[in-house]
Amino acid sequence: MRTFLVSAARWTTLCFLFTFTAVEAGDIYINCGSTGTSAALDGREWLGDNHPNFAVKGSSAKSSVTGELLVPVDPVPFRTARISSSRFSYIFRVSPGQKFIRLHFNPTSSYHGFKRFNDLFTVEAGPFTLLSNFSASITADALSLNSLTKEFCLSVEESQLLNITFSSQTQDTHAFVNGIEIISVPESISYCHTGDVAVQVVGRKSLVYIDNSTALEMVHLQNVKLDSISSGADFRGVFGMWAKQKANSVKNITWRVSVDVGFRYLVRLHFCELGLETAETANTNFSLSINHMIVISNGDIHKEREDKGGSVYRNYMVMAKGRKHEGKRNILISLQSEGEFISGNGPLEGFEIFKLSNPDNSLASPNPFSPTQDSL
Repeated sequence: MRTFLVSAARWTTLCFLFTFTAVEAGDIYINCGSTGTSAALDGREWLGDNHPNFAVKGSSAKSSVTGELLVPVDPVPFRTARISSSRFSYIFRVSPGQKFIRLHFNPTSSYHGFKRFNDLFTVEAGPFTLLSNFSASITADALSLNSLTKEFCLSVEESQLLNITFSSQTQDTHAFVNGIEIISVPESISYCHTGDVAVQVVGRKSLVYIDNSTALEMVHLQNVKLDSISSGADFRGVFGMWAKQKANSVKNITWRVSVDVGFRYLVRLHFCELGLETAETANTNFSLSINHMIVISNGDIHKEREDKGGSVYRNYMVMAKGRKHEGKRNILISLQSEGEFISGNGPLEGFEIFKLSNPDNSLASPNPFSPTQDSL
């Protein structure tokens, strides 16, 4: 999820048009459509729309859900929303660097003056299209969710504003958002580099360089163990829930992650220090494969660990070829070993998968099929 602000004339113009007095902020949590400060169930404080550290531009309204919230949805930020049939923007002055943007939607409730399933909108950040013809209602219904979160990573350069714009597709539809989080990504886990860091393309000898001109969308987080991962404090502070799976006494295991076709994907594999030591002392040979192609063996990772020291991760690029209308395909990540790992202490601690923006600067994919919507 790399972003974003560019020196293009159009974006530069926007930066000057929307100047405002604001203190450069750190991490930001916005309870859209509310005023004042609100505490979520996890104790975090969320800001209302009237805070001086950002501005809301365009024609939009504050709204709240009609009726009761569905359990287990947290009232903060899911009870109130910023909503409109016109174009509106949240504009932030933030420090430069990579920013993790999390957009929260509660589409299972109706809002005063707006009907459910009438949401159809586009979300843009700088030159990037994050979502297009997106319906949170249809998506949540298809996935059987009460609330929905979309997560992106973008890079903001010095003296540039972060502008997140919502626009409905027609006057008969509307755009809305319940919550916005903007979190600075620590340099130690950076996903986007302006230097000479290259990513190996799986199945090819070629390397790909990911820089600040690329935006990313979070697709999947997998924590192989129930234990904390090596850099757990950083990851749990920046990212959402990691899918958990205990891997005791496992010799061979494969994870299947469904992704949209027509995009490139960044796969980051995280390795466990204890698991590597256990495998090394027990002379347990292992290998890791992506889409049936071996990308790492124990010899490779032990040597890299000795050279670099500390925690180890590896980045790989996967191509999901096809046209958008062709739907989904699986990315397969497999761990194989000659023997079982003691107490589940295998070398793989977790992995992340990110969608990369295409040449049109877009991350958008079609809405999933919704049986409920189809029957209306």
